[in-house]
Amino acid sequence: MTFDPIYIVGGILGDLSQLLLLVFCIVLVFKIKNTATVLMLAGSILTIFFYVFNIIWTTIAATNGPEAVAKSVALLNVLQNIPPVIFVIGFSLFVNNHIKKN
Repeated sequence: MTFDPIYIVGGILGDLSQLLLLVFCIVLVFKIKNTATVLMLAGSILTIFFYVFNIIWTTIAATNGPEAVAKSVALLNVLQNIPPVIFVIGFSLFVNNHIKKN
C-alpha cells in the first residue's frame, strides 16, 4: 500500500487552511485594524513565508551534504515556530479585547 495519496491530501488541506487563515486575517484587519489583528496577520504571513523558506533553504543545504541538512532543519525547527507564537499573541489580545467590551 502506498501512502502518497494520504500525504498529498494532507498537504493540500494544510496549505488550503493556511491560505484561508491568511484571507480571513486580511479581512479582519480591514474591518478592525488594531494591534491584535495586525499581529494575527503578521503571524499568518510569516508562517507562509517560513514554509516556503524552509523548502528553499533545505534544498540548498542538501547540496552541502547531510550535516548541513541536519543543521538547517534544527535551526528551521526553532524559526518556523515563531510566526504561530506571533499569531497566538495577536489572537489572545483580540479575544481579551472582545471579552472586555461584552
